[in-house]
Amino acid sequence: MSNVILAKYFDRIKAAYEVSAFTEGICPETEDRIIQFEAKYASIPTEYRWLLLNLGGCYLAEPWIYGLKELEENYAIFIEAYEEYMSECEHGPAFPIGGLGDGSIVFIDLESGKVRGYNNDYADLEEVAESFPELILDLVEQVESFSWYNINRQFLHYTAKVGGTDDVLDNILSAARTIRKEMKSLFESFEIEALQKMDICVCLSGNISKYYSESGIYQARYYLKTKKFIVYVHFCSNEWNSGKKENVSKFLKMYNDYLLELSDIIKKKMAKHKLDFDSKCYEDIIRRVFENVEEYAW
Repeated sequence: MSNVILAKYFDRIKAAYEVSAFTEGICPETEDRIIQFEAKYASIPTEYRWLLLNLGGCYLAEPWIYGLKELEENYAIFIEAYEEYMSECEHGPAFPIGGLGDGSIVFIDLESGKVRGYNNDYADLEEVAESFPELILDLVEQVESFSWYNINRQFLHYTAKVGGTDDVLDNILSAARTIRKEMKSLFESFEIEALQKMDICVCLSGNISKYYSESGIYQARYYLKTKKFIVYVHFCSNEWNSGKKENVSKFLKMYNDYLLELSDIIKKKMAKHKLDFDSKCYEDIIRRVFENVEEYAW
């Protein structure tokens, strides 16, 4: 498959890399490093190789597409697991390219060109996309199709995304904006040396991503180099009914629980780097945010 396919969309892909809260921008790999990988393991599929050389790993939405370091860490693990799978289920050669939040490794089927997902907890392979270029352009389209409600400050970056065709109830979106306002105020005094920035992306409407089948916390990541933590908090559209007050109460309860749950997730991810996280201070702020929000009439 010719690399011209993705090359034609370079400016569009580059723009998505630059605006997404879940990527650190454009970090292309060098030709020398790619050659070293290929000499040790195998040739990288053409389209994926072009992406690595020109833009680097892709973290716009799930599935994450590995940068070269992650590919090196996961290649041998995948090949071993996949060969075991192949011994029981006839299938052609494959090349790993990324992962999903449930632990699945996403790979290119080298015979068909299709992108599939493999998880050793499941018997069947999941088809993710017809081709690698289609997958990348789908991720780009997700970034492009969102309506953004952004607020930037020294520590907290909070984004509410309204996507797809579902109508998001105005009262829920209003509650999300109010929480954003309270968090902006209360997190101004939150200072941790090893955590300089936190990006919370609240996804409302249910079809923000076809990879999120349920409400919950997705794609929580800590970046040691930039001291940044990023996360998706997702709400499916089937959570809501016609009762406005009931919907807001449910949203506030779920969101409060998710943000408190994040405390333990952040602490564990930072502990892997032998870093401290003041979970008590974080949780106290979250509780105060929602206590303040309860005073509003929806």
